[in-house]
Amino acid sequence: ARLGLRVVAIDSSPRMLDAAREKAEREGLAGIELRLGDAAALPLAEGEVDAALAHMVVQYLASPAEALREMARAVRPGGAVVVVDFLHHEQEWMRQELGVAWLGFTASEVAGWFQEAGLVDFRLETEPAPAGGRDLPAPFIASGRRPR
Repeated sequence: ARLGLRVVAIDSSPRMLDAAREKAEREGLAGIELRLGDAAALPLAEGEVDAALAHMVVQYLASPAEALREMARAVRPGGAVVVVDFLHHEQEWMRQELGVAWLGFTASEVAGWFQEAGLVDFRLETEPAPAGGRDLPAPFIASGRRPR
């Protein structure tokens, strides 16, 4: 939004959307449209957006693969799908304190979601676990494109 791009932010929680709205207003950001919706049935038309990003979302979902299919449907041909989340880990506290459904994912699981969603040009980058503070797992960034 700071770059002047149109942003559609989707969350299944009205409370999270209210928090996002307040932050956008506080920071003077325009061009952000907030929509109530579910990752398995995004409130987006087919090909409506240039890119879809799920940042630390899929670990909470019953079916990450279903969410990837929806993201792929929502992007235009040639559009990008990006997922940022955690690699597989044993941080059980995250299930208990944060309510995650999954303790991260293997690279092959993530690659499978992208393939099943019909996305091409798959890339996966990993980062080391952050040092200091809470014992957080190592994150990954995965991307692919909807074929033209």
